[in-house]
Amino acid sequence: MSLFQMSVAGGVLILFIVVIRALAIHRLPKTTFLALWMIAALRLLLPFSIPLTFNIHIGLDVFSDVVQELPSGNIASTLPGDIGTAVPSPATEHISTFEILWLVGVLLLAIYFSISYFRSMRKFRMSIPDNTPYIQNWLTAHQISRPLAVRSSDLISSPLTYGILHPVILLPKKLDRNDQVALKYVLTHEYVHIRRFDAITKILFAAVLCIHWFNPLVWVM
Repeated sequence: MSLFQMSVAGGVLILFIVVIRALAIHRLPKTTFLALWMIAALRLLLPFSIPLTFNIHIGLDVFSDVVQELPSGNIASTLPGDIGTAVPSPATEHISTFEILWLVGVLLLAIYFSISYFRSMRKFRMSIPDNTPYIQNWLTAHQISRPLAVRSSDLISSPLTYGILHPVILLPKKLDRNDQVALKYVLTHEYVHIRRFDAITKILFAAVLCIHWFNPLVWVM
């Protein structure tokens, strides 16, 4: 399956998920949409379909028959992800204009995400440990296999998490520490992100966007 075919198949799945989300966002568990977006991401990354034993093919086989009929063309057949065995003709041995533009787009987005990441990390590391008694008690009751910390910063406007091996919940300095009910919800929300390894998920989706930057539906995702 060529890169173009993968992008079309992923785009169809994205449209399907957007419609389902609009119609049933308050009727289905939120984890359903997380699973659906992961399916779309895998469809955009894997140059093949995974046949499963049950009827719902987890989206990886959906529309495969239609997509396989799409012409891959000389350009698509030489892009990463194409597992075809056709022998390239002399005309296809040269790098096409589309391939050059695609590679430039991949590199520019990868550089953008990398710079944004390191700038954010530099800002986050200027934070200080949050020694609020309630937060320290909450940390004691919510230990995980990885060392978890809660820090405070005046450089952010909303709570967030960062780090994979050493996750950190970063709270705005202006957040009211006396409102323990709200604080509990904030900490629990960020704690769920850490337990689900959502930091890795975001890296995965950034990689998908770098590869399929030419597909408007991937930006929607």
